[in-house]
Amino acid sequence: MTDSEVIQVIWGNPELQSQFEIDPYGLSQRQLIILQLHEKFKFISARPDIKRPQGV
Repeated sequence: MTDSEVIQVIWGNPELQSQFEIDPYGLSQRQLIILQLHEKFKFISARPDIKRPQGV
């Protein structure tokens, strides 16, 4: 995964999300994986019961 893709997983990509809503079949498998990972990241980061490393 490239640095750009990691950033998209963490911060999201509104343009990619919009494209998914309009034409999901027009996205590549890699783009779909990025959207899927972003959703998982949002879910995990929102859970208060998951312990995070100290100093982060």
